[in-house]
Parts: sequence; structure tokens; C-alpha cells
Amino acid sequence: MSVQRASFTLSGNIHFIMEPPKRNFGINMEKTKIVEVIEFTDPSCPWCYGTEPLLRKLETRFRDQIALSFIMGGLVEDVRNLSEAFDDPTKDVVESNRAVARHWLHTSKEHGMPVNTAAFSLFSYEYPSSYTQGIAFKAVQFQSDSFANEFLRRVRVATALEGLQTTREDVLAELASESGANMVEFFDRIISGDAKKAFESDLTLIDKYHIETLPSWLIRYDGKEVVLHGITTFDALKEAIIGISDGSVKDLLVPKTKDAILDFIFTNIHVAPIEVKTAFELTDEEYNKMIKILKNDDMIEEIKMGNGSLLRFSQLIGTCTDECCCS
Repeated sequence: MSVQRASFTLSGNIHFIMEPPKRNFGINMEKTKIVEVIEFTDPSCPWCYGTEPLLRKLETRFRDQIALSFIMGGLVEDVRNLSEAFDDPTKDVVESNRAVARHWLHTSKEHGMPVNTAAFSLFSYEYPSSYTQGIAFKAVQFQSDSFANEFLRRVRVATALEGLQTTREDVLAELASESGANMVEFFDRIISGDAKKAFESDLTLIDKYHIETLPSWLIRYDGKEVVLHGITTFDALKEAIIGISDGSVKDLLVPKTKDAILDFIFTNIHVAPIEVKTAFELTDEEYNKMIKILKNDDMIEEIKMGNGSLLRFSQLIGTCTDECCCS
């Protein structure tokens, strides 16, 4: 999706809920020389949401040899400016929002991540911009890439499947809390303007690297950089990662076993079928066989959501709050 070019104010009631276990994105860059894999992205971009299976595969195949992080693209400054692109000459936010939902559904058919358009509610007259999402992401990223990456995933799922208006600052604060962020520091970064400045720095990087399409990718290693523009494949990223590291980073193939898939689902908390298939390179027949075994053994549960579903580890049943994406 092409890149376009808000302020973040505080309002609404903030709820704090029990935080779920975290995926291990964080890497100590000082101790280990590893490849940085950076996605130029935006939480409101449906094609970026579609990179989740690719991200899971990168994590699964390269593990602690890479560090994943994200640069915010500032996709939607004001959804009314996109009205013509979504066949809404009235520049009506509600109508534009419905058109955005249809666009998410269309892209879902291409990338396979589930979308629930019946509950979709991204923009409103009060919150017509995705910039609030980017600023909130930077507020969390000040604490750690691990929390920030978990937060981005949480925002994407909340947007695509739960019908949460993730451009609202109160909703973003709840999701930041769920992702493990220290809320005192989170609000300090918002109120001080540090998060907004960091977000604006990301927009500068978008210009510096001539990024015109989201998602795009930046691969870094030992002072070297490679940019991959636009939607790409695992093989292209793999070639860039191995090439830039002069072969020191290896593709660590994973076994297509029940235990490996169960561990994958447990580690990632909730995953779409396409994420399992992609990470383990499973055919539909192989996937169905493995998932049937895990379901019959009461190891996992599948929750129907929108035009697809999410898988979760069965031992998580009963531990979620009403605000959690399990509900």
C-alpha cells in the first residue's frame, strides 16, 4: 500500500488487564552480532498485517540469529484524504471506514490472515488518522523492541478481528498494557512529546530510504544495508539475510512434528492457520492432519473469527479476560 503522510492526546478510561506471555523478539545487540530485519510498516495497513506469517517464519527459521524491528510509515494522516481512492466522493469518514474494511477483506483473500469486517471499526470523525497508532508504538518501543513488537501484533489483531478502534488513544493504552509496557513510562513518553518526535524520525527514515510502498524491508549487518521495496517473499529475505552476513547466518530448518507445531502455537499465543502452514511449509493435507491430532488430544483449540480462525494452546482456556482477543 502506498505511503501517505497527528497529535496524540489523552482521554477516556484506561483498563489494565493481566498480560499474556510474550513472544521472544528481544535480542541483546551488544553481546551478539546478528542481522537486523526491519519492516517499514503501519498498523493500519492490511498488506502489512499480511506479513505476520512471514514474520513467524523468519522467527522460526532464523531464531536468535536475527532481530526483528519496525519503522512506522505514517500511512493515513487523515482517512478523508483517501476518500476518492475508496470511491467515497463525499469524504465521509464512516463511508470511508466501510471502504477500508472492504479493502482489508480483499487483501485477506490474498495473504490468508483472517479479517472480521462485521466488527471492523478503525477510523471515526474524532480519530481519522493512523498516526496515533504509530506514536503509541514509539512510546512502547522506548522500553524495548520486544514489547513494541508484541504491541504491534496486538494492534493488528485487535483491528482486523476484534472490532476495536485502534486509532483511539485509550484503546492503544490498553493494548500497550497487555503487551507488557510500563504504563507510567508509556504516558510519560506521550506527554513529553518524546514518542511523537520518535514517530516523526521514522517518517524521516521513510523518506531517506525512498520507501513508497508498505510493507518494505531493511536488512542490516555489520555496517551494511540492503533495502527490499514492497511485498516480498521469504526466499528473497532469506537470500538477503544470508548474503549480507556472508553466510554466517544459517537457515535452521524445523521438523514438521506435532511437538514443534504445538510449541509454535504456545509461544505465539494465538496464530492463524496460514501462520502455521507458512512457518513449517505445510501442505493443506499435512496441516489438517497435524491440527486434527492436536485437537483430538485436547492440546489446542480453534476459534472462528471473521472469515477465518485463530489457534490457541488449550491450557490458555479460562485465563483470558473479557478484553483479551480470546473473547
